[in-house]
Amino acid sequence: MFYLYTFLLALAPVAELRGALPIAIFTYHLSFWPAIAISVLGTALGGIFVLIILKYVEILIDKWPRAKKIKEKIYAHTQSKYSKRFESLKELLVFVLSAIPIPFLGGSYTAALVAYVFGANKTKSIIAIFLGVIIQGIIIAFSLKLI
Repeated sequence: MFYLYTFLLALAPVAELRGALPIAIFTYHLSFWPAIAISVLGTALGGIFVLIILKYVEILIDKWPRAKKIKEKIYAHTQSKYSKRFESLKELLVFVLSAIPIPFLGGSYTAALVAYVFGANKTKSIIAIFLGVIIQGIIIAFSLKLI
């Protein structure tokens, strides 16, 4: 049952792997390898799900004129300010963002949102998110002195 709790905690946008791994090991007393595998899987799947579903969320938003106008302003501002920098980095930035274990500044959800807003290749972004989450797991394991 604790494996399921760990997976669900890893799916949570704020907690992700950085919250699930310590709780799995220190609270639920799970072994390191199953805990990190489940945490990585949950966090990566959450980000990948967001990347896939954002297209449909945007279609829903576009049905309401006020929401569509706000979305277009946010997109225009973000893309005009950052698109030149992002254009040269693309999936590398998605990888780096998913590897950073800092709430709201990094993680799979932030990486998925950035990949979607700037139109990065979806397949490459999914791979980048998954690899970034693995690196995030290694960073957290080192910071907790588990490795």
